[in-house]
Amino acid sequence: MIEHGALAHFIDVDMRLHGLGPGDRVLQLCAVTFDASVEEIFSSLCAGATLVIRPASLLESAHAFLNFCEASQLTVIGIYPSLLAEIVAELEIRGRFPESVRLVTTGGEPVPLGSVERWRTFFAQAQLAPPRLVNVYGLTETTVANLVADLSQPGEPVEHVPIGRPIAGNQIRVVNEALQPVAPGEVGELLIAGPQLARSYWNRPAEMAQRFFHDPQDGTRWFRSGDLVRVSQSGTVYLIGRRDRQVQINGVRLELEEVERIILSHPAVAQAAVLLQIVEAGSPRLVACWVPRAAEALTAQALRLFLADRLPLHALPTALVPMPSLPLTPNGKLDLRALPLPGLRPEAEIRVAPSTPEQCRLHRLWGEVLGHADFGITDNFFLAGGDSLAAARLATSLQGALNQEVSVKWIFRWPTIEEQAARMLTLRHLGPAPNLVFLQPLGSRPPLFLVHGLGGSVGGFIELARALAPERPAIGLQATERERMDPSSASVEQMAEGYAEQILAMHQGAPIHLLGYSVGGWYAHAVAAALLKRGAPMGVFAVLDTHPTARIHRRIGLVLLLQRLQVRLLPHLRGLLQPPAGQRRRRYLRGRLQAVNQHLHDHLRVRIPVPGRVSADGEGASTPPSVGDAYAQLPWDGYRPPRLPLVVDLFAPEDHLPFLQRLWSFYARSGVRCHSLFREHHEFGEAERIPELAAALESALQRAER
Repeated sequence: MIEHGALAHFIDVDMRLHGLGPGDRVLQLCAVTFDASVEEIFSSLCAGATLVIRPASLLESAHAFLNFCEASQLTVIGIYPSLLAEIVAELEIRGRFPESVRLVTTGGEPVPLGSVERWRTFFAQAQLAPPRLVNVYGLTETTVANLVADLSQPGEPVEHVPIGRPIAGNQIRVVNEALQPVAPGEVGELLIAGPQLARSYWNRPAEMAQRFFHDPQDGTRWFRSGDLVRVSQSGTVYLIGRRDRQVQINGVRLELEEVERIILSHPAVAQAAVLLQIVEAGSPRLVACWVPRAAEALTAQALRLFLADRLPLHALPTALVPMPSLPLTPNGKLDLRALPLPGLRPEAEIRVAPSTPEQCRLHRLWGEVLGHADFGITDNFFLAGGDSLAAARLATSLQGALNQEVSVKWIFRWPTIEEQAARMLTLRHLGPAPNLVFLQPLGSRPPLFLVHGLGGSVGGFIELARALAPERPAIGLQATERERMDPSSASVEQMAEGYAEQILAMHQGAPIHLLGYSVGGWYAHAVAAALLKRGAPMGVFAVLDTHPTARIHRRIGLVLLLQRLQVRLLPHLRGLLQPPAGQRRRRYLRGRLQAVNQHLHDHLRVRIPVPGRVSADGEGASTPPSVGDAYAQLPWDGYRPPRLPLVVDLFAPEDHLPFLQRLWSFYARSGVRCHSLFREHHEFGEAERIPELAAALESALQRAER
């Protein structure tokens, strides 16, 4: 929590520090949810300056950034350190800098020394008056900014860029682990005090006690920054590193332990360690080293897909390094210094040349973005010299090539030309197929088509699709948004006809594998019927615990009813002779008649007159679906499934198998292969069960393909 007085103090100091006034036009670079936006927004408005809101695409390229500065006549701008190198490279090409800009601020992460030196060299060689370049250091808990360094002119020869001296009202100390001051020139932790300190963390007393404390001598309240610094004889502070493993990337604070925790959540990962690699020529990047479990086969490609949907963009490791084990110190602790840091472009690596038109086109686009062509189709974009800014430019180029939106995260998911070319081909096939969704496009094996059930969407299959990577593509069949808004506009058969046409338009030759879960099994059955009508080769037809929730034939309905009643007959007779404690015989009989009535309706669509209110007792898994879900209601109301020359792979809990085997033996004339899996119906959709389900499916698919 930040005191109003602390905020007011900072705004006043910042206005005087930067000399803001009514004539200034200040760029609002940071997102309003980021603490540094306080400096841009409040200081500018309080000084009467004009605040210019950046467009969403501003950070896609240095070229666009500088053009915007010129067009908007900005006088004060902020540049992330990772963008500074790109800006300098663009300045060297165009030979000029926006004349209106008088002040450039940077900070939020360590500033590369090489970028600052190239900045100074450019203005000296171009004989231009440089704007003031200021490195601003600060923390959220200390109300944004605490130290400032003017980088416009060369200072004392150093290995690190200075973060400067405290601004008015800020006190600093540099201490050792015992919180005792260190001598000038020695490395220690930076402490900050002053009226701008936050009051507390919200509901985090343990962390509060670790980071804030009072000096017992004079009562001064200090904040432990966690940053390791060195103070020169002249009093200038230099940032050396972190005491803990907290880092900043593109101005966003990040806990490396949190990234490790997400990696370790993958069931096939035994150990993980993440570290920050500083690349002088570009952005800092995360490197993740991981150890697979002995019995698990996990590729870096599959792990990358797993992480891409669980981590924000700035927290995604750009390099994934599999290792047999993590290095340890003699004391048995993780030896971070011994972890391998991959080079930008390993010279010993054999380059695989592009061989298809798509690969050649991508190779050219990469070369335009990276400025070199020293990479092959299996090289990782980020290890070939790309960073997040270069990825943004590549995404823009790919949007034109694919004629559809491509995000930076898309490049993190598929960082090689080989993967991107395969993705381009699948997207091209997907063009005229509005109901097909490529949930997981990787792999050379025949794809598994996952057919929707409830809601008309395949969102519930995302985890299963990921678990099938990287060998088995997974393609969803779902209703379009317009169809989901009006599901009654088509029958199950009409939907299936359209789905079958789209499958055949993009998938020809290999047997077609289909899967449906719960009521989705009947939609998959209808698609299989439409495909067989067109002479398509069928592979595995799998249903996951699909009960008679369609308008089944009365003959099989009667068989299932008798089977269900036979199982319950003896317990019900015992109940009539000796009703459960506290229940009269008449009430018990009425409850059993209600249950029988429900089963009659489930299987034969008939009811018998029963005294009192008739309702389901919850025993039957085939209870009519709620009218609240139209896609569950459609098969129940009107889909009469035909008998097909198919073998069904039936996955269900062991208790359900005898009943469901009888049902599906009627509709699959070539037989039923039963697979006992889980104990409850809902477990097929639970994330922790998905790896087991994926393994069972893949085993059935490979058996059929052999």
